[in-house]
Amino acid sequence: LFGAPLVVRLMFFFFSMFFLPSVMLGTISPIVIKLAMRDLSSTGATMGRISAASTLGNILGTFATGYALISWFGTRTVLLGVVVILAALGLWVSDWGRSRARLLTRGLAAALVAGLIATPFSPLAAVLRGPCLRETDYFCIKVREDEREGKTYRVLTLDRLVHSYTVLDDPREMRYQYEKVAAEVSDYLAVRDGGITSFFIGGGGYSLPKYLEAEHPGSLIDVAEIDPGVTEVAHEKLGLARDTKIRSFNQDARLYLATAPPDLKYNFVLGDAFNDFSVPYHLTTHEFNQLVRSHMSDDGVYMLNLIDGNSLPFVSAFLRTLKQTFGHVYLVSSGAELTGLQRNTFVVLASPKPLDMQQLRTFASADNTRNIAAWLVADDKVVELMSSDTLILTDDFVPTDRLLAPMFEASETVR
Repeated sequence: LFGAPLVVRLMFFFFSMFFLPSVMLGTISPIVIKLAMRDLSSTGATMGRISAASTLGNILGTFATGYALISWFGTRTVLLGVVVILAALGLWVSDWGRSRARLLTRGLAAALVAGLIATPFSPLAAVLRGPCLRETDYFCIKVREDEREGKTYRVLTLDRLVHSYTVLDDPREMRYQYEKVAAEVSDYLAVRDGGITSFFIGGGGYSLPKYLEAEHPGSLIDVAEIDPGVTEVAHEKLGLARDTKIRSFNQDARLYLATAPPDLKYNFVLGDAFNDFSVPYHLTTHEFNQLVRSHMSDDGVYMLNLIDGNSLPFVSAFLRTLKQTFGHVYLVSSGAELTGLQRNTFVVLASPKPLDMQQLRTFASADNTRNIAAWLVADDKVVELMSSDTLILTDDFVPTDRLLAPMFEASETVR
């Protein structure tokens, strides 16, 4: 089984997890129908009422869980609550639990457990929260401290991926290469255009917005961060001031751009909403690129941080798609080796007009490293990479999960 394709292994995993509970829960309706039957003439009406009640419960349960329960209690509490409710119902209808005294005792015990689960300050609260500082509709948000090279970093992790390292008193301190590339591009734009109007697709730890605010005061800095919990944690733990000039919009970036005034133009758009295994596919398509272009200046820069591996099927499809909208596409690798690695990170720069790469190479990040100068991929290699296939990502067909599956499989094999 361990040598089987990833899709087969995932199917086996979910089958082993959910088959038996599904079968057990599926036996309830036939038993209830049998118990409710009084005579054969009422068979249709009895089955119809029970089926209708079951369907209504499924609909209400789905919407209540997706829109309310997870937001209020978190996934662990919801799962434990389901276990408690099912166990209580089993006792309720069993012969062992039918006496009034026992029923009352067990009802009080269930109410006590439910109270412990629901109360944020209960002894179970920390256990139910698990490793999360805060669990939102989108992420398990974790923040920890890390000491490196005499500096204390606040590390933001969303689900399983580290998103940012923050030094609270130094917004110019950067750990990731893509952040350093973004700093070089922003410095280039500040010199070329005399100012920066920026839009960030994803906020995360707000490292780059805070850098722009500190390094280029007076810049327009708009951030579309879909999760208000992430923004709040950035305020509470990551040094984002309450009176910041950064404007945060807690909504999907595509919805934000679709409803923004047509005359709102940015000369720097930065996409940082992707991670290695979870890619918001609607932010990768040709149609979304067209939307971004409509809110960019004619010589603006669209920068994205991508993760891919092996023969780079996702990166190559993304570059081809970008090329349909932006005439000039550049690729910055995180190392000398372009393909063949199980996992690699890349920065993509796209613009309607050619960038002055000779000038751009002269800019350095705060640690005096010139990342674009060091890691810019030659144009002929970019063309070769884009020519490896013909897939264009569109709203009708955007198989990002399939394109990233080899990297996911390789990563799991290494673990």
